[in-house]
Amino acid sequence: MIIMKKALVEDAVKLLIVQYESFIVYAEKYGDFDSNPYHMTLERMHFNIKYRFGQYYKLVDEDNDEIVGGLFAFELDKPNVMKIAQFYIKDKYRSLGYGQKIINQMIEKNPQVDVWYVDTILQEEYNVEFYKKVGFEVIDEEEEHEGLTFVTLVKKIKKEEKNKDLYIAGGCFWGVEKYYQMVKGILDTDCGYANGNIENPAYEQLKNGEATHAETVKLTYDGRKLSLRDILEHYFELVNPFTLNEQGIDKGIQYRSIVFYRDEHEKEIIENFFNEMQQYFEEKIMVSIEPLENYYSAEEYHQDYYLKNPEKLETCVMFKKE
Repeated sequence: MIIMKKALVEDAVKLLIVQYESFIVYAEKYGDFDSNPYHMTLERMHFNIKYRFGQYYKLVDEDNDEIVGGLFAFELDKPNVMKIAQFYIKDKYRSLGYGQKIINQMIEKNPQVDVWYVDTILQEEYNVEFYKKVGFEVIDEEEEHEGLTFVTLVKKIKKEEKNKDLYIAGGCFWGVEKYYQMVKGILDTDCGYANGNIENPAYEQLKNGEATHAETVKLTYDGRKLSLRDILEHYFELVNPFTLNEQGIDKGIQYRSIVFYRDEHEKEIIENFFNEMQQYFEEKIMVSIEPLENYYSAEEYHQDYYLKNPEKLETCVMFKKE
């Protein structure tokens, strides 16, 4: 699996080698690309990695810890507009479809960005079609030297993508809801019951075992301020990811930990994040990743519980002081 990691200055030589291998085909076709100082010098690589208005990621094959590509993007005039300046990946991985996944991950990492730009060579039809497949459109063609035409493509994040939902379970939903209500970018929360055996369960049915649902919180968030990965990072700060069917003193299947997905794109982002996190722990992560099969809002007295009863917050295992 290929993962994105923040590039460091000490990665520059390896990145430059991979970049050269990826770009040499263009030199052979269009001229002495090797002498182009914008792409092919170590000094420029150092500058790009350290550029305060840019983001440089190395693409790493986690099976052998090999750098197999790079991605550099920077802000254009303001933080909500970015341009992909360099994207290269070894042919072996490009043919496996990792290119589109990497671009989508880059966009997911930057929910504040409304507009993305990229330039490529018009004669390279594969490159143009590649960006079209991830939602870019051609907006401009500029004639360059030796008959080459460079084309600019743009991807505008749709307004309807602004507000998004995610369903998570991690112990008592009162504490989970309260935690995320304090996270900037969360617009609304709803406590409920998910992935159980009966319709419209009551809380008592979960307590006595008649219903098999998990206490779940539906999060509505501003996709321009928070990414799915941001929410998952908060999740790992909130819950103990190594316990099965319990969080603190709350034990039973209703308190099991789950991150739900509703489409393959969400599933991929969640699985990639969990795979990255597992690298840092010897213990096995016990949080489930499941498709959302059903969800029912809980009774009114469960909604905004700690906002209504702030004096009881200190009893919550998620906020109790040691």
